[in-house]
Amino acid sequence: MLAIAAFDGEKLIGLAVETINNVVKARKLQEKRGTMFFLERIILYTLSGMRRRMDYDFD
Repeated sequence: MLAIAAFDGEKLIGLAVETINNVVKARKLQEKRGTMFFLERIILYTLSGMRRRMDYDFD
């Protein structure tokens, strides 16, 4: 049970780090294109990362 909790904790930390990286990437693009583009990119990058992670979980 602890191993499962630790694994889920690792996944949450990984998602948090990835989300922060996505915000940084999107922020750089925002300087060129505007705020709505910034928010759109954060969501897109985060969802694509989650989808990749789900693909790996079920292999």
